[in-house]
Amino acid sequence: MKKKQIAPPLSYFSKVSLLLSVSLFLSAWVSAQKTQLVLFKDKNGTPFNLQNPRAFLSQKAIDRRIKQQISLDERDLPVNPDYLRQIAATGAEILYPTKWQNGALVFATEEVFAQIQNLPFVLKIEQIAHQQRKRASFLEDYEKHQNRTGLASEGLDLSLPDLFQNPTLLSTSWQKVSRTLQDSATFGAANDQNKMVGIDKMHAAGYRGEGIWIAVFDGGFRQWVNMRVFAGMDIGETYDFVLRKPQVDDSSDHGSRVLSVLASNLEGQLVGGAPKAKYFLYKTEDVRGEMPIEEAYWLIAAERADSVGVDIIQSSLGYYDFDDPAFNYKHEDLDGRTALISRAADWAAERGILVVTSAGNEGNLAWRKITFPADARNVLAVGAVNVLNDLASFSSRGNAADGRIKPDLVTMGSGTATWGVRDMLSLGNGTSFAAPVLSGLAAGFWQANPTLKASEVREYLKQSGHQYRTPDENFGYGIPHFQRAQNRVVNGSPDFFATKTKMIETSFPNPLEKDNQLQVRFAPDFVATYSLLSPTVEIEICNILGQILDKQVISMENIAQNPNFVLQIPVHLTSQILYIRFQSAAYSQVLKVVKP
Repeated sequence: MKKKQIAPPLSYFSKVSLLLSVSLFLSAWVSAQKTQLVLFKDKNGTPFNLQNPRAFLSQKAIDRRIKQQISLDERDLPVNPDYLRQIAATGAEILYPTKWQNGALVFATEEVFAQIQNLPFVLKIEQIAHQQRKRASFLEDYEKHQNRTGLASEGLDLSLPDLFQNPTLLSTSWQKVSRTLQDSATFGAANDQNKMVGIDKMHAAGYRGEGIWIAVFDGGFRQWVNMRVFAGMDIGETYDFVLRKPQVDDSSDHGSRVLSVLASNLEGQLVGGAPKAKYFLYKTEDVRGEMPIEEAYWLIAAERADSVGVDIIQSSLGYYDFDDPAFNYKHEDLDGRTALISRAADWAAERGILVVTSAGNEGNLAWRKITFPADARNVLAVGAVNVLNDLASFSSRGNAADGRIKPDLVTMGSGTATWGVRDMLSLGNGTSFAAPVLSGLAAGFWQANPTLKASEVREYLKQSGHQYRTPDENFGYGIPHFQRAQNRVVNGSPDFFATKTKMIETSFPNPLEKDNQLQVRFAPDFVATYSLLSPTVEIEICNILGQILDKQVISMENIAQNPNFVLQIPVHLTSQILYIRFQSAAYSQVLKVVKP
């Protein structure tokens, strides 16, 4: 792993006398203690000013704003350190200050919060449900994490000075599949999910995320340091905002699998969309329960990502119901302004960060709708489809409460190839795995077009969706594609490539007959629109495991002259179910065919 230290932009915390110790874990645990969000009336008296941003932002963050012509404003200023000192003087524990929300996440008793409420600079105190645990079980959690990570001696300084590290399940049938795929595709098992959005074309053009900084927000990245697919990955920093420590390789493996969709670089087995990007791994999800405080952790992590200079936030997290039902959201709250996490996502986007988030997995549950922060106005919320481009039943539906199109886009999130904690290939279902497919595409697309603003990258990707002109609450603007987005940059008009037209108008017979010939007729609108964009259509015949059994190529010139085409299925193929993928530079379609 590469190790390169960056001067922490939050170094001003060293000026504040905040006793951040493990007393939270070791003090007597009484039911009156809780974590709440204390909001301030103003930032009056702060020693920081907008004319000297290097006091609270890295040069990379400043350059990102300059490039995108984004002005600094008062929300960028750190909170007044004197306010923090006065709160700490009450005996409260300050977990994190938040400049965007202008306040602090504070742990204290009811009596202390009553004192804090009376401080002249305090606007109000918002309840953040923190899971109440009995003393014994909470200390058990603490001791477990201390034994594993050394929490008592690391990661408790809010300036985060030591974040940078130098990191030294399926059955055996999947190993066989992996070896087979090695012979047929550089991407290995990620072939389908990458080709669906044009990442194959993107990599062929030389764009693998170099120069793009990506922060991954998740619930843990268990054993990522030991996984072969991450060998040589460029790591900026890692931090656990739940337990306030630099290590993130314990707890859940969900983040490791999400990261593998993006950053894997094991040729022939699993190659992600952006293996050459720099990664920042942030744990914001407390896997021990579902609590609104996790929204606050997400906010704090987003502030950190902004200040170090991250370009893309990849988040496969979503909320709507909690352990305490009193904090549950309603459908009418999906307005992009109600949930703290949604507001935080938009604040990040306003600062030139591209925010990509999973849409949610509630499509076949009572909630059904997208989750928070997928409702935010300036994020890309990603739903899930399968290899046939069919919507996954679990993929959360839109739209937002105010009628905005959600999800924004869909990618492959059903049967997505990931890498598991046993250092083996695994498959995943969930919009959690669809989102990093899009983040990988976004990284390469932005690398190819470095002068674009984050808002322009977001719009180009939306306009590359296969149903951009006719979006709906299931697919949003559809499946994006690298070359369609590139064509949009070159030609300037979304109508040049945006269409809902299918490639194949008809195909028969199905099941195949003894001659093993499939009669295919290409749609006239497809021929008229896409013959300008690609000289050929590639045809791949795959089995049910996604293995490529045969490849053929037909020229667009021949298709334009005669849209009727006879596809000869090789006689030696013994699979009864075949998936036939037709792919041009700007579109793809998969047919399911039965071979007797």
